Amino acid sequence: MTIIETIMRIIRELLYWLTIFFATIGFLSFLKRYLGVRMSIFHGLQKRFDSLFEKYTKLQESEKMTKEELLAVYSVLNVGLSSLDINEILQQLIQKMVEVTNSNAGLILLRHDDTDEFILKASYRTIDVGQIKKIIKPSDGFLGRVIKEGKTIVSYKELKDDFLVSLYKKGNTIMPMLGVPLKLDNKLIGVVQLIGREEYAFKSGEIKLIEILASKASISIGRAKTYHEKEEIINDISMVAYVGSSIMSTLNVEEVLHLITKIATQVMHCRTCTLRLLEEKNKELVLKALYGVSSDYVKKGNIKIGKSIAGRVVTTKNPIAVSDLNLEQRFEYMDIIVKEGLKSLLCVPLIVRGKAIGTLTVYSSERIQFADRDIKLLSTFASMAAAAIENANLFQELQSMYFNTVKSIVSALDARDSYTKSHSEKASKYAIAIAEDMHLSDREREIVQYGAVLHDIGKIGIEDKILRKVEKLTEEEYKIIKEHPLIAAKILEPLVWFKDLIIIITHHHEHYDGSGYPSGLAKEKIPLLSRVLLVVDAFEAMTSDRPYRKAMKQEYAVKELEKNKGTQFDPKVVDSLVRVLSKTGDNGK
Repeated sequence: MTIIETIMRIIRELLYWLTIFFATIGFLSFLKRYLGVRMSIFHGLQKRFDSLFEKYTKLQESEKMTKEELLAVYSVLNVGLSSLDINEILQQLIQKMVEVTNSNAGLILLRHDDTDEFILKASYRTIDVGQIKKIIKPSDGFLGRVIKEGKTIVSYKELKDDFLVSLYKKGNTIMPMLGVPLKLDNKLIGVVQLIGREEYAFKSGEIKLIEILASKASISIGRAKTYHEKEEIINDISMVAYVGSSIMSTLNVEEVLHLITKIATQVMHCRTCTLRLLEEKNKELVLKALYGVSSDYVKKGNIKIGKSIAGRVVTTKNPIAVSDLNLEQRFEYMDIIVKEGLKSLLCVPLIVRGKAIGTLTVYSSERIQFADRDIKLLSTFASMAAAAIENANLFQELQSMYFNTVKSIVSALDARDSYTKSHSEKASKYAIAIAEDMHLSDREREIVQYGAVLHDIGKIGIEDKILRKVEKLTEEEYKIIKEHPLIAAKILEPLVWFKDLIIIITHHHEHYDGSGYPSGLAKEKIPLLSRVLLVVDAFEAMTSDRPYRKAMKQEYAVKELEKNKGTQFDPKVVDSLVRVLSKTGDNGK
């Protein structure tokens, strides 16, 4: 209370008590008779002073309100300037709006960029935003009116369907509500709802203040959204560039396909991804890779072009997004979708040089509305994925051509020597059998098969007179023979896809005790598949005719292998070959 206000209160009280005092002792009659002073003088003076005091009080209240309004506007502007966090801006805004209007509660909803829905983003003195996913449409109740009309609305009517009112409503009490739109550049970006106290009307000054706060906050919200949109674009570009380099650096088709489905789920924050490639001959999309889904999904089989969602996408070359698969009539195999718990999907085409070669589809276990940004992001990733698939296919074709060329050279090499004819094919047969017996992976079986076929390719660089020599090799000749694994590695170097193949061929003459060549490796340091090749190469050589001797019988060849277990040969590999021979009854001829 100010000094002026205190003095005015004292004078007012003094006039009041003087009037009562004079009336009590009859002194007023005396003044009226003898001094001509009337009673109305005191009453008039008192009323005039009361009016003055009332005006001063209103002025003080108005000044106080103006200060509160300015502080409220300042706090909203300050958080908008100091923060780019939309959630922080919204929370500060709704808290200030509730406090300055002395309301029961309030909340803010923001418009989804790609739909007409408004999603709950901030609340004060009411439900926690994290506890409820509230979505409002222009056709929904009180807030629907505010959204549809795009202007401030005050309602004192009973609104039973309003979920915020239901939290505070007591009996038949009418709860006043205030709805204010959030606009930026004349575009509706959100809406504010305040619920007042019982039987309390929002004052015009309060409504005006809320509109001012909403206007200022809209600018801050727009600024923060622009910042985050740019940040998301930069993050998307960085992510796509990173994952693009990852898949482009892999040249094995199967690895590329698996990597694409795995990375797509991470990029899109989805649970599942499938990749289908177009089979031109049958006009069908064949499932080539999947991630985050059970093997039951494979039962879906192939999809005809133009059928289901993927079939339409590859035909039109346009993405299709489905927010609720339960309502989607174009989707086949609904039973599998229900079993897997998948609710939404986004399917985009894989396009190379304007031609659709397949589809990439991500699935979510929640019902979500894929935004334009999501579609652009997955489409961009799909473009890079399609290029990676095309590169891998071309590279594999090139590798296959080179491999077949080398294989032809091996066949020619075997054919020029009647003693070594079909040596590689027989060695390959034993190598595959041992790989199966030792339960090696599919990839290892593939490599050891190729290794058995190509292991002697390096002998193409050795003179025939040395290779066909009947007499014992000289030290210098033996030194030349020992170079053939390294020559083979040089010949096979372009087979980048088969780096492991080059390694096992390089070391297929290493001995278990370290006495072999070219590196003198021992035991487990020798690649397992090299140890397999050494055994099958020796066994096939012993059981075949050579210029310097006749073929051994199988039982003697096996005894020779057994004799050299732990020195020249890996005991486990020798035991495996013995098991294979006992099953097949092969005599090695």
